[in-house]
This record gives sequence, structure tokens and C-alpha cells, in this order.
Amino acid sequence: MRRALAMFLLALVPSSGACSADEATIAPAAIDERWRGPLSARAPVGAVVVATVDGVPIHDLDVNHHGSARRLDAKAALAELIDLELLAGEAQRRGLADAPEVIEARRRERVRRVVEHDFEAGYDGPEDVPEAEVARVWADPVMRQYFQHDVYHEVTYVRLPVDKGKDDQHARGVAIAVRAAVVAATAHTRDRYVEVALAEALRHGITAEYGDFSTTRHRRAVEEFAIAAFSIDEVGEVSEPARTPWGWDLVLLREIIPERRTPEAEARREIRKNLFADSRRAAFLRFTGRLVAGPRPRPRADLDATLAAIDVVAPLAMPGSAPR
Repeated sequence: MRRALAMFLLALVPSSGACSADEATIAPAAIDERWRGPLSARAPVGAVVVATVDGVPIHDLDVNHHGSARRLDAKAALAELIDLELLAGEAQRRGLADAPEVIEARRRERVRRVVEHDFEAGYDGPEDVPEAEVARVWADPVMRQYFQHDVYHEVTYVRLPVDKGKDDQHARGVAIAVRAAVVAATAHTRDRYVEVALAEALRHGITAEYGDFSTTRHRRAVEEFAIAAFSIDEVGEVSEPARTPWGWDLVLLREIIPERRTPEAEARREIRKNLFADSRRAAFLRFTGRLVAGPRPRPRADLDATLAAIDVVAPLAMPGSAPR
């Protein structure tokens, strides 16, 4: 807190070393709380005092932390800490510990430390995602199928429709001609395949349809379509015309998705990992909602000690929004 106060002093103290009219006219802050704790953090366990400023110790761990944060060597870090302590002492002498900016910084830091101690420490990895959330996802049939499925063929079909009860021999002949045109044009990509096939079908007087589909050999598609989809095994290949309940279909293979048989324990780990960011964000909103809507919690027994150790003011960030 002392060094945080020093940072704010740069904006609050007049540039001249002597007292000025500006200093004399600083209006007392509208304060609903006053700082009564120590301005210096408690000594870290195992720390060694390397300097003292007006009775305030600076420890070796302070120097290491400050030097790392500011990218300074030990000598420069210590010199800067001494300057900050001198500024903090002057701020305290002038009563600036209760300036509005400092009060606001103290409140922000208190919130940050509460969030860090009471929320983040208990929700910092996929293992903290509640089991109920994982179970709900695992119980979804679609998700189960994602982890346990046969080989899938992702295909694009071009269909020459035939009305029920109508003679389909003309459509069959056109389908054969369409496939020949596609092969001759080496139309192996989806868009090119659709372009060539539709144009050739229209040239023969049939307005063809097209679409994308994903199927296993024995599920999802009707038998006739599945047979056509699995009659080809190279991406970019087009099946022979297949008579389906809707007409004559030509199927282009776009992708093969291999069979997957993920053990449940491994699947649950993957689910946890994928749920973590959204689950943590939702838990944070619930946490803050309880703080705002619920009764004011009684302070923890160690809260004064926790707050007394505050040394650096940092902005509060939503968990998961940026690396800390």
C-alpha cells in the first residue's frame, strides 16, 4: 500500500518542493473509511532487510520482486524502492492517504485480492469444473457420439429428382452424362463439382439439387445413399449414379473422419478442458452476484493481515480475459 500511495503522489503533490497554494487548498476527501493499518507490507518469511527508510525496512525479496517487475538490476531496483518510500512518507505526512484517488485505488486492490483469494485460487484449472457440468455434457447423445463413433464420410451430393411413380430412365441417363462431365472436368473440389454437375444436368433439361451430408455406413443415411457414399474411398472421387428414394444421386467424397473410440475417463478430461473457460466465467458471475445481492459477509479472521500485505495496485480483470 505504501508504494501504491507513492505512485499516486506523483499526480497529487506539487512539483515544487515547498508548500504551495495548491497544496493548501486540497479539499478534504469525502471519506467513508480511513486507512488505519500500516503503510508497509509485513516482512515476507525468510526476507532479509537490505535498507531502511525512516524506519521502514526494505527486504531483499522486495528488491527481487520490484526488479523483476520493472526489469531492473538489484542496485537500480533498490534505488527506486528507496525513492518510493521517501515519496510514500511525504504522502503520509501531508495526509494524502485519504485522497479520493488513493481511497479508490485501495478499494480496487481490496476487491482484486478478495477475488484472487476467494475465487481464483479455487478455480484455476479444468479440474475445478464441477462434476455436474461434465456429467451433463457427457449425457448428451450428440456429445457421446462425438467421442464414440464409426467412420464418417463427409460428402456433397448432386441429385436429379424423380417424381414418385414417374419413369426414371431419362434421369438415369442424364446422371450418367453428368458423372462423365464431372470426371472429364476433373472437378474434385466441392464448388467446381457442383458447378459442372448442375450445368450438365440443366443442359439435358433437368434442374438438379445439391447438398452436403455426413454419414456412417450403417447409420444416418438411407441404405442406398450410404452404399453410394462408401463406394468411394478417395477424397475428390465421385460415385456412380445411385437410385435413392428421391431420384438419382451422384456423391462427391469431401472428407473421411476416422472411427473414434475414446475411453470415458479420457473423454471427460477433454470435456473439462473445453468447458473450463466458459465454466469459470459463469462461476465468476455467480460469485460477484452473491457479493452484490447477498448479505454482507463477515470478514475472515485473516483479512486484516491479507490487506496489510497489499503492495502493488493492479486493475481487476475478468478471469480468463487475459493472462495474469
